[in-house]
Amino acid sequence: MKNIMILLIFGLSSVFSNAAHAVGWTGEIENVRVWDTDKVEIFIKNPRNPNPAGSTWNCDYNIVLIGNPVKPSILSLALSSWVAGKSIRINVTGAGLSCATSYIQTINP
Repeated sequence: MKNIMILLIFGLSSVFSNAAHAVGWTGEIENVRVWDTDKVEIFIKNPRNPNPAGSTWNCDYNIVLIGNPVKPSILSLALSSWVAGKSIRINVTGAGLSCATSYIQTINP
């Protein structure tokens, strides 16, 4: 029984620690830059409403990388949101010039 409790505690702590690294943000895509090296950067305008609350935006120049490798569905959504000027919800991990996302959702105004 003691072993099960220890496994449960370690399992839950790893789930919560991994979840704590991704912060959800609302914003708009100001620009999309596609590099020849299969790297795509999006520039987030007005990042706000962090989840978890109280989180700080730590991405230099508001640059967020889209996946590695780039997922076509996320790139397509980023481009259509940018062109339409729609707000997005985005999960961001990392800091500085190492911010990345694997999730973007368009928000209906």
